[in-house]
Amino acid sequence: MNDSPHGIISLPRGIEILRGGGVVAIPTETVYGLAARADMPNAIAEIFAAKKRPFFDPLIVHLSHAEQVELVAEFVPAKAQKLMDKFWPGPLSVVLPKKKSISDLISAGLPTVAVRCPDHDLARRIIAESGFPLAAPSANLFGKISPTSAEAVWQQLHGRIDGVIDGGACSVGVESTIVAFWDESVVLLRPGGIPLEAIQDIIGEIQVGVPVAEAGASTASTAENSIAEAGASTASTAENQLEAPTEAAENSTRVSKPLPAPGTTASHYAPQKAMLFYPSIQALPQDRTWRQESALLLLQKESGLKDFYVCKELSPTGDLSQAAVNLYAYMRKLDALPVKRIVAVALPEESLGLAINDRLFRAAGSQKAGF
Repeated sequence: MNDSPHGIISLPRGIEILRGGGVVAIPTETVYGLAARADMPNAIAEIFAAKKRPFFDPLIVHLSHAEQVELVAEFVPAKAQKLMDKFWPGPLSVVLPKKKSISDLISAGLPTVAVRCPDHDLARRIIAESGFPLAAPSANLFGKISPTSAEAVWQQLHGRIDGVIDGGACSVGVESTIVAFWDESVVLLRPGGIPLEAIQDIIGEIQVGVPVAEAGASTASTAENSIAEAGASTASTAENQLEAPTEAAENSTRVSKPLPAPGTTASHYAPQKAMLFYPSIQALPQDRTWRQESALLLLQKESGLKDFYVCKELSPTGDLSQAAVNLYAYMRKLDALPVKRIVAVALPEESLGLAINDRLFRAAGSQKAGF
């Protein structure tokens, strides 16, 4: 395994590993992704093993240019094409009917696949030189804080992957927005780097959210069965190492249907410490001892914040784009402090605030305190 500082490898070495069926962490504008060629089931299985990711959670396929969508999707609905024309390259993933040649490991057994073209020159170069689109979930242990730097990747995946191609800090800071096109329905499955308002400006009103039970008829076992096609040795490694850290992942064998999109489990993006999610500063407990044991994360400081161990502003000016860029890095910093808990306060439910609140809510185990 790689012993260089932060696991950094050169671009040529990273391409060599990907072409040879390995996995490499790569930069994008959203977060760092753990990439493997989407046409290599062995390599895809290694993504699940390295992340301890359950097979019911689908992956996003990354393209070097929009025309590559023909390699992974059967067709593109007109509304999806409008969004791709407007926001690609960019932090938008569209869920489309997948080609049969795309492994069920990628889609969690669903007949659809999520695809996007990243707004990151180095990422697109890596994809192009790898010879095929790359499947790439976030480069972290399943359910934990997403990485927005090469160093953050190596903190979690040291010894589990061959290396990281360093592209600097991520410019968006939260994962892509995921929009699904199912028959006549258009559904926002995950808020992200493209605001809901911007999407609706292009294609009109869309549905927001979908219960997991409505995600389709395929079962998680479809994806698990595809492990066998990846080769007995790799399959065994993936299954033996799949000890997902969240309750949802631990119950993966009992999930009857796969998730409709990645990042939608009840507990996700989570720090090691307990995390609580409050609707407002006014809703925070007043107990002094409780506050002294807590690190506070919020958009910008207001009155009534005394006694906390530390107060971390995502953006002193209230800029939601800056808040998104800082989110995961600040969560990691607070997680390293000698406190009992991280306490987050909800941001305005507009623009990127919707995506940030989604991440904070799931980091708190989908529990709302003081609501």
